[in-house]
Amino acid sequence: MNSALVRHIRNVLTLSAAVLYSSCSLFILGGNLDPADYLPDSLLIIVDESVYQQTAERIEEYQKDISTEGVASRMIIWPENKGAAELKELLELEKTMADAAFLVGDIPTVWFEQFAFGVEETFPSDVYYMDPDSIWYDTNGNGIYDRHGEIEAEYIISRLTGTAEEIDGYFSKLHGYRAGQKSLDGAFLFKDDDWHYNFRNNDFGLKEIYGGITTFQDIADTTRSSYNSKLTNNGAAYTYQWIHAYPQVLFVDVG
Repeated sequence: MNSALVRHIRNVLTLSAAVLYSSCSLFILGGNLDPADYLPDSLLIIVDESVYQQTAERIEEYQKDISTEGVASRMIIWPENKGAAELKELLELEKTMADAAFLVGDIPTVWFEQFAFGVEETFPSDVYYMDPDSIWYDTNGNGIYDRHGEIEAEYIISRLTGTAEEIDGYFSKLHGYRAGQKSLDGAFLFKDDDWHYNFRNNDFGLKEIYGGITTFQDIADTTRSSYNSKLTNNGAAYTYQWIHAYPQVLFVDVG
């Protein structure tokens, strides 16, 4: 693992106030961050073959853009008939040459189940890919993981889902941002009703990266209309949201 990724993991994970909080991930950045601490040196862009033809030009443009920031990249087209275990094997083979993987399209997802808050929870987890050496177990044989061994993060994992048109539009936005066509500043922190009393007025270290932070944490402020208004009218360079969700839906509590 290269030194930049080691520094990234120490800053984000070791200095976190908590890694897991009430079964949700919670990260609090610490220390004086510099782009060299969190930008990967080398990125694998793994693209679902069903969207590759419609998005290839934009992804290649993205590769050129990030190369100017010192990030090398390589694109791999992922066949539809290959599963999560095979992708994990690929990441194991590539880990000496890449720090991060960007999963684009309908790339295989693994699911994890646990008992929390008095109910059984089942959710997707890309932590599975962060440590290709880790061992995961399905103890009841129902096809869903429920235990895993020790995890030492070796990859930064990001995922982008959507139609080919949506993915193409997303990469277009990224290029526009880097080309100065879109100006977004600051961070937006939205803590919905279930968490409004947790970590009141905590910026979670975001001021280390962003100059200004807009925080919505009071029940009267955390509505669907206020969320849409902020992102539609002003936007933000980064949004940190505490909202019940799955990839297609945000469940904003309106009472």
